[in-house]
Amino acid sequence: MEKIIVTTPKEIENIIEDIILRHKVEEKPITPSQDDVVLMSRKETAEMLGISLPTLSKHTKEGLIPSHRMGNRILYKRSEVIEAIQQRNFGKV
Repeated sequence: MEKIIVTTPKEIENIIEDIILRHKVEEKPITPSQDDVVLMSRKETAEMLGISLPTLSKHTKEGLIPSHRMGNRILYKRSEVIEAIQQRNFGKV
């Protein structure tokens, strides 16, 4: 028996963005120089830093941790987060 799923175009767009993002995050860099393009979600970044999501949002708004927008998502480049930690000496890696 087949099920009918009702969804909105926005939900479908979010699902597709999540799939694309997951694929990009899971890719392993071919060379060390490509580490700059490893993108992390807010949750992954907060876990890496050992801070809460509200604290990550605060640091992002204050410009302490650089972020990038992809559609309606906020993403972080791993190399930029590590550099920000080293420069400001907060959080943990």
